[in-house]
Amino acid sequence: ISFVHKVLFPYARDHLSSFLESKHMDAEQKEKLLQALSKEVKEISDDTVVEQNVVSLVNFLMDRDVKSATLKDLQGKIWKAGYDSGVLKSHVYDDMPMMLQWMKQHGVKVYIYSSGSVAAQKMLFGHTELAGNLLDHFDGHFDIPTAGPKKEASSYTKIAKALGVPIEEIVFASDLEGELAAAAEAGMKYTIQSIRPGNAPITMGGFPIVHSLLQLCGK
Repeated sequence: ISFVHKVLFPYARDHLSSFLESKHMDAEQKEKLLQALSKEVKEISDDTVVEQNVVSLVNFLMDRDVKSATLKDLQGKIWKAGYDSGVLKSHVYDDMPMMLQWMKQHGVKVYIYSSGSVAAQKMLFGHTELAGNLLDHFDGHFDIPTAGPKKEASSYTKIAKALGVPIEEIVFASDLEGELAAAAEAGMKYTIQSIRPGNAPITMGGFPIVHSLLQLCGK
């Protein structure tokens, strides 16, 4: 998560204006983007007056870490341009490829659920600096549009239904306690908190902890 906050988010913010001025979006697309962002900003209970332009609206949402589907989609497009140019390479911890390899060898399906768009997820795991393209190790992806907000129990119920798996048989690992609490509320019995450098401090407790994803693997 530190890579997302320290590299990807600043990259999207810094390259927003140049992206809007490039050939990636036409006038009609920009207008639709403006209207969608404006609507999402108005839905937030905040007295701040925001200029009605894409840059100001994006900065408003990013400053408040709002999990906006429109914002995530835009960020994903900016990141794609960065990955395609070779400027961006993703960071994954060194245990990630080994964990994915073990899961694949033992027939354990692995899915990603993120507030970042599915497209952004695929770009991140398709361009890792450590192991190159890891996408073949994943069986699917979920995001806000396909599952719902990560801190709502209904989102995890929806994922279980989409997978066709009893919810109590799913192992869900996250670094955020609010997500684990929502998953547990939905009926997930195996909710695991992943502890990484730079993560938010534990405040709730009560979830099993791993310091390496290899701890999810068997012998």
